Amino acid sequence: MSLAAISERTYGSSKCPASAPPPPDRRLAASGIKGRVAWRGDLCAGVRIRAYHSVADIAAEKTVAISAPTKTDGNYQLELPPGATT
Repeated sequence: MSLAAISERTYGSSKCPASAPPPPDRRLAASGIKGRVAWRGDLCAGVRIRAYHSVADIAAEKTVAISAPTKTDGNYQLELPPGATT
């Protein structure tokens, strides 16, 4: 479905009213990061990776996502919800 079709179905025309936000992009998919944690050359097991929107969110403990603990080889994968980060 094209954005024009979504707009037409949502707002009744192919153009959105100026005061309304554009229709959501239905093509957003989940994403994430993966990597390996090491400290001074040693791989670290049991570490959780956290994602935040901003530095201020760290102090407020407002996480976007938290990984499972790293494996014995230090590997992790952090899934991020669609559209949650910039």
